[in-house]
Amino acid sequence: MGPSHKNNKLWEVKRIFYQSINHNNISRRKSSVLARLRLGHCKLTHEYLLKGQSPPLCDLCQIQLSVRHILLDCQKYDDLRRQLEMPTTLEQLVQPEQLNLLIDYLKTIDLLQHL
Repeated sequence: MGPSHKNNKLWEVKRIFYQSINHNNISRRKSSVLARLRLGHCKLTHEYLLKGQSPPLCDLCQIQLSVRHILLDCQKYDDLRRQLEMPTTLEQLVQPEQLNLLIDYLKTIDLLQHL
């Protein structure tokens, strides 16, 4: 890949989520969620492409929804992330010991079924 790949908005998520994870220790559902996050694509953030619609915006922040925005940046979930003591970087968030926390966060914000 040339240097332009680093300007791709999905590069950061794909690079970080590409880490090897032992899928034998997690359920099929969690593995599926992680695969979608690894790609940086999920139904919630990319379904608009299939429907020929405009990209979805965050209700509060008024910016395009992305995996990074949902996991780390959205102001709507700042208090919850602090309460759960969630890591503040994607690198930290995807460590094996954080996977259950990540799934719990997505359940709490009612987005797990949209991934």
